[in-house]
Amino acid sequence: MPKLSTGNHFGGRMVFDAKGALFIALGENNQRATAQDLDKLQGKLVRLTGQGEIPPDNPFVHQAGARPEIWSYGIRNPQGLAINPWSGALWLHEHGPRGGDEINIPEKGKNYGWPLATWGINYSGLKVPEAKGEIVEGDGATGLLLEGFSGDQRNGFLCQRRFCAVAAQTVYRRAKR
Repeated sequence: MPKLSTGNHFGGRMVFDAKGALFIALGENNQRATAQDLDKLQGKLVRLTGQGEIPPDNPFVHQAGARPEIWSYGIRNPQGLAINPWSGALWLHEHGPRGGDEINIPEKGKNYGWPLATWGINYSGLKVPEAKGEIVEGDGATGLLLEGFSGDQRNGFLCQRRFCAVAAQTVYRRAKR
């Protein structure tokens, strides 16, 4: 785990899946760029065995310059991590900047966009400097999250009491207000 002594967005939620793998959600420590940097653990979901070892099938085990613990990345400030009791799917909730909370179903090796893709803005009211606009390259796949919701089950942006944006295939799309 990264040794952090200052800042915020620590994350630290943990859950075991049905196979005994330990998932740990780590915040980016308010250092936005680290969420996209594969040689750092900040802004990542890591996966270990129940004995604390790195599983050989983790997505970045054989990638030079990447931390082998990483399962997925592009995460801002994880606040919830749970296993869906019906499907066994891993669900991750993260606080976004103002107006940008997310619910993700993290998948192996996928990038969940932060800070390049976000619905929110900084609490100051300014745009997130690294955000690439309304469409940026990323990972995602559409699917059914809740009955009657036709957005993306793997990367749904939340806005107040409704879902505001969805991702489609390999493109993050920001919904029009």
